[in-house]
Order: sequence, then C-alpha cells, then structure tokens
Amino acid sequence: MVFHLLKTSFRSFRSHPFYNGISLAGISLGIATCLLMVSYWSKETHYDQFHPDFESIYRIAQVKEIEGGGEVLSASTYSKIGLNLFEQTSLVESGVRIHRNGPNTSIQAGKEILIQGEMLGVENTFFDLFDFQFLYGSVASWKSTPQAVILTQEVSERLFGEQNPVGQSLLINGSYGVYGSEGYEEFRNYTVAGVLKPIPDDTHLEFSTLISLDLYADPDREFSNWGDQFFTYVKLRTGTSEADLNQALAQIASEHFQGSGLAFFAQPLSSIHLESHLLNEFKANGNPGSIWIMVVLAFLVLVLACTNYINFTLARSIQRQKELSLRRIFWASRSQLFRQLVLEAAMINFLALGMAALIIVLIHPVIQTITGLDLLSPFFRFENIVLAFLIWVLAVVISGFYPAWSIASRNYQKVIPEGFQAPNFQKPLVILQFTVSIFVVAFTLLIYQQIRFMKEKDLGYELNQTLVLTGPTVIIDQENQDKRLSSFLEEIRQMPEIRAVSSANFVPGLAIRGKAEGYVRQLNQAEEGAQTYYFSQVDSRFFNEFKMKLLAGEFFSPEKSQEKGLVISRQASRFLGFDSPNDAIGQKIHYRMNSTPEIIGVVEDFHLLGAQQAFQPVIFELRDLPDTYFFLHFQAGSDIAVRKKTEQLWASFFPASPFQFFFLDDFFIRQYEQENHFFIAMRLFAGLTLLISFFGFNGLLFWIANSRTKELAIRKTLGAELKDFLYLMGKEAVIFLLVAGLVSGPLAVGLGFTWLERFAFRVSPDLWFFLFPVVGFGTLIGILVGFQALKINFQSPVENLRDD
Repeated sequence: MVFHLLKTSFRSFRSHPFYNGISLAGISLGIATCLLMVSYWSKETHYDQFHPDFESIYRIAQVKEIEGGGEVLSASTYSKIGLNLFEQTSLVESGVRIHRNGPNTSIQAGKEILIQGEMLGVENTFFDLFDFQFLYGSVASWKSTPQAVILTQEVSERLFGEQNPVGQSLLINGSYGVYGSEGYEEFRNYTVAGVLKPIPDDTHLEFSTLISLDLYADPDREFSNWGDQFFTYVKLRTGTSEADLNQALAQIASEHFQGSGLAFFAQPLSSIHLESHLLNEFKANGNPGSIWIMVVLAFLVLVLACTNYINFTLARSIQRQKELSLRRIFWASRSQLFRQLVLEAAMINFLALGMAALIIVLIHPVIQTITGLDLLSPFFRFENIVLAFLIWVLAVVISGFYPAWSIASRNYQKVIPEGFQAPNFQKPLVILQFTVSIFVVAFTLLIYQQIRFMKEKDLGYELNQTLVLTGPTVIIDQENQDKRLSSFLEEIRQMPEIRAVSSANFVPGLAIRGKAEGYVRQLNQAEEGAQTYYFSQVDSRFFNEFKMKLLAGEFFSPEKSQEKGLVISRQASRFLGFDSPNDAIGQKIHYRMNSTPEIIGVVEDFHLLGAQQAFQPVIFELRDLPDTYFFLHFQAGSDIAVRKKTEQLWASFFPASPFQFFFLDDFFIRQYEQENHFFIAMRLFAGLTLLISFFGFNGLLFWIANSRTKELAIRKTLGAELKDFLYLMGKEAVIFLLVAGLVSGPLAVGLGFTWLERFAFRVSPDLWFFLFPVVGFGTLIGILVGFQALKINFQSPVENLRDD
C-alpha cells in the first residue's frame, strides 16, 4: 500500500511539473531560510558556551549614578574589585583580571614587525576560566615562562611561519612599563609561551595576543593607578550562586567605594553577547530583538511558501476531478485519500529539504564573505538536526493537512457535475501573504532610511578625504624622535595634494581611552558631584582642520601659549553645570594631577562614535605633537598619490616602524556593520516574501480561472468585455490589499519604533514607509490581474463550454 501511494504521488508530481516546480522552489526557499535562521539563532545563543563550567563564570560590571539622574554602565571596573573577590575563597574558585592594551602597539620577531591591535594583558589564571585550545605550548608553559606571551595562530604564522615558536623571543613596543628612578621604563622583551588554535567566533572576547601581567613586583599597587580599565571574571564554587556573588559585590561597594555612586553587578558569561550593551565592551554584541524579528520572519516565509502549495493543490484538484472521483467511487475511503494527499505533500517537502540543504551549501561562501559569519558549522549540532526535522514536519503539516482534508472530505457525487466553491481558508492565506509582504518591505525601507540617516548625518566635523597614519611604534632614538616627527610632518605639508595636517591621541570611530572619573568639577563644587569625562590631547591645528564648530571662547592657537587651557565639548559644559557655553569660558576646574586649568573654548558636540551612541563629554588638552594618530587632509581625487608618497616618506624617516594607514571615512563607517548585516537579511526576506506572494496570488488567479471556467465562458458569450473581466478578477484583490494594508501598517510602525529605540539619533517613520509598499504591491497585483484578464478575454468560449 505504501509503495502504491508513493508511486501515485510521484505520478501526480510528474503530471503537473510547472506548478509542482513552483511549489517545490518556494518551499525549498522557505525551509532554507528557516534552517539559516536556526543556525544563526543557535550561534548567537551559544556564545561562550564552549568553555567548561561556563555556567559558573561571571563578569563583574559596574554602574555609576550621575548627579541629577541617569547612570553610566561599564563592562570594565577597578582592579580592587577583583582583589577583594579573589580573597573570598569560599565563594570564588578562581578569577582573572584582563586589561586592554593601547592602539599603537607593535610586535617584532627578528626583522618581522607587525602593528598589532587587540592585545590583552591578562593574569596567569586566564586559562583556569577560559578554554582556548593550544596549538603549541600549554598552560604550564604559560605560567612558568617569565614575561610570557601567547599568540594566536594567525599572528604566529605572520611572525614565524609554520614553525613552533615556543621559547622564541619577541620585542613588544608600546605595551606595558613601570616608572623607575630614570623615568618610565617599558617592558619590551617577552618570550612566546604558546600558540592558540583559531579563536572561535562565538566568543565575546576579542584578542590577537595575550601578555602576562605577571610583570610587576607589586601588581595590585601598580594596577590601582590604572583606573576602571579592568575586565574582571570569576568562577564560582559549587553550591554558590549569582545572588551570593551580587551580595559580596554590594558589600565591597559599601566598604571600599562608599559615597562614590558606584555599584557592581555580575553578568553570566553566556548572557554577555546578547544581553550586555555597556561601555567598553570588547566588540559590538548581538541584538536579541533583531534575532527574534528574523526568526519570526523566517517562519512566516515558510508559512507563505506552504500557502502557495495549498493554493496550487486546491486549484489542481479541479483538473484532477475525474481521477479523485474515480478513486472515491471504486476503492478509496476518505482516510485513504487523505493519506495519499498528505504523502504527496511529504514527498514535496522532503525534496524541498534536500534542495534547501543544497542551497545553503552553495550560498554559504557568499554569506560568509558578506557577514563574516560561519552558519554552516552550527548545523551539525544535534539539537539543530532535530530542529531541521521538526521544520520538515511543520512544513508537511502546514502545506499538506488542510488541502488533504478539504479535498478528501468533499462529496464525490458532486465533484464532477458542480465543481466547488472557493475554500473559506484560502482567501485569508492570500491576505496573510499580502500583509507579511507589505510589512517586510515597509520595515526594510525603515532600516534603509535609518542607516542612510546615520551615514549622512552631520557628525560635527569633516572626515572625508582624510588619510590617517598611526604613529611610529618602534622608537630607536627617543631624543630625536620628536624632531623626526616634526620633519616628517613638514615634508607632508609640502606635498601639493595635501590641504592640511593635524594630529591627536584619539581617532573618530574609536572610544577615547583617557577617562577622568570622580574628580573633574568646578572649583566651588563638592567632589561628590563630579561626573565621568573623556579626555585626550590634540595639536593646535586639529579643530580648524576638522572644521569643528566653536560655540564660545577660542580654539588652541599656534601663536599663543595655552598649555594650561582646555577646550571642552558642549556636553562636558552641561555636565560641569554651566547654563550656556559662554558661562564656561574663563572658569577653572579641578582636573587631572591636582591641576586647575582654565576653560578657553567650548566646541559643539560631535559624534565620536556612531549615531547609535549619545554625545559624550570630552575634554581636550593641548600638546605640541600628539604621536598616536596623524591626520592628512588631502585634495579630492588624490588619495592614491598621497598614500604612495606618504609611504615612501615614512620608510625614509621611520624604517623600523611598519607603515599603517586607513581612510577615516571608511574606518568610521565600520561602526554600522551590524546594521548593514541586518539590512542585508531584511532585503533577502523582502525579496523572498515578494516572490512567494507573487506566485501565491498568481495561484489564486489560476484557481479562480479554473474553477469558474464555464461561468467566464458564458459571460463572454453574453457580451462581457475586458473591463468586466478586470473587475471580476480584481475586485477581491483590491479588498485583500486594503485589509493587508490596514493590518500591516500599525504593525510596521509599532515594531519600527521599538527597533529605533536602540539608537540615540534616529529617523521618524513617515507615511511613505507604509504607502510605498502598498502602492508597489498594488501595481504588481494590477499587472497580474491584467495578464489573467487578457488571457480569459482572448480564450474561445466554445472550448470551455463543451461537456466534460
């Protein structure tokens, strides 16, 4: 019996290859979309779960209350937190403090020099908590090697090739040091203690090199001078809980930070990627809202694809009237016919599952190139294989059960003479297709407008046509370094392609490392009212060359001695309590190193980071020659010439330092990568829903034309014209479109506002976001209805009126 049903199902598939092919393609795309979303969801929700005992590992974060309301949350905190927690051995089994290195750091092995970011200083207990796999070396060699360094495989191969570098010496410039009797002495000589296998991309940590912080005779005394720049992790003992940890943190806050407005809380390691969006995160974390939107849309794409199968199956049943009637008359019971039709749906969906797997394999390289995500590996998790099977079962249920029940439950005696009326369930399915399509297109337009708004928004400075150089990292002769830098920049200024040159110790697009917390305030204010500010150093040309707007006072000037003056942002002026920028000019404030400098200028707020972030309070100090970043503002169209000439000059002035550069506009735009990836996904969903809805509505028109063949032939015989067929075929489509628009509009606006809440600066959803997809979809429907009406109009009614 089963073999007979399979053979009959295969024959049915062969007898209608066009519409079965459309159904197969649609369901394949729907299942492929669901499988990709399952893989993406699995990846996003399994971050950091490859570490043993990840459920017992927590990161300590801090929150600081701001006077006047509000709070600032940070992923990094003070070294004292870790020191006190690690002493509570009944609560904490192990812990580690991690410190982020500065931006301008280089690694040298022999003659090979790399400018290397993402370097972390970590305590030697790092591998007690985190299970990154060793390619060479071991935890034992890491703990026993003085001034140890661990490299990732990529960095190791760039420095040493394919050989095992354990025990090899390295020079690291610009990392850690200590103040001694002769001033600041940098630790430069390190030894490779291990090489790690490629770091899994499902971790919130981001690093290329690990430097042991076992460098200092009294580390806690040294660490106390580094402020709240430590990422602290602890592994709890069995039998203790997150509540116990938070209670211990509250006690530490009351004993050591009383009156500071600081509090501390624990974050489960596996929750950081999706639930933590604090200052000083290692990298941009995921957005659970966006994930769930895509998961729901993937499910809806599958539903829409299945509704096409339903529509085509019901429409084809008219052409199969004789076959179905004869089956019911001679041998088939309703249950047997039901099983036959469900088996046909199961076969179609099984083929679709195979095609979906093939589609994913074929497009995976493209997805990985565009997004950098490996979505193929998570498929092989057992739970995802089970989910793939459940998706197939769900597709069979959605696509097969209703049409099988509808067809099997008909009275076979009336099938041949009377045909059948439109199923009540079919029209709502078409309305659902319209609703989802309009919503997805409208939401995609909103995302596009927000991304465009962020990219085109006035940042408060000019970043186009700017080449950025990172300062020299290998310093051979410190006494003559400033002279070489000055000569180099003067040579650059003589280039005809260069409009201006400036320098600073920060770059737009990266958070400022300098942080003043708890002491910056007006002279007449109490220390308890001091808030957190960011500070950096710029040269006297910086503000003018970046065309930043002066609100009050003056900028730094090469002609004046202003070493003790400060320029602050408007937001910093507000935080200091000044009613207007003019009120801040001439005022002195408590500042770093117990100084009381005078505010000489207030600059308009600017976007240090992307438009997702609010303006930050920034304080600028004057330095003759900041050496972290150099900004070369060049003439339009001369970017290639400037880069080549600059590289040649660099090699002559700083032969020991690698030449590292980037264009500021390209660098800044990277902050919107997550939004761009989401936009790409939404465009894919929009295209799929439009394609599936196109076939679905076409299937409905096909069903109408086939189920009302004689009626339409009689109408034509009695004088019906093209306009009559347009009205007959299109009136319900217009109703469907209006209903879909009324449902999708509020849904798109509501979810749009919810999605936009995560942006400090955002667009307002306009009416055209909703009207454009409605009008566009209406135009597409009009084309389909017109084509079908023309087809009916040119058909001969004689053929359709013949007896069966």
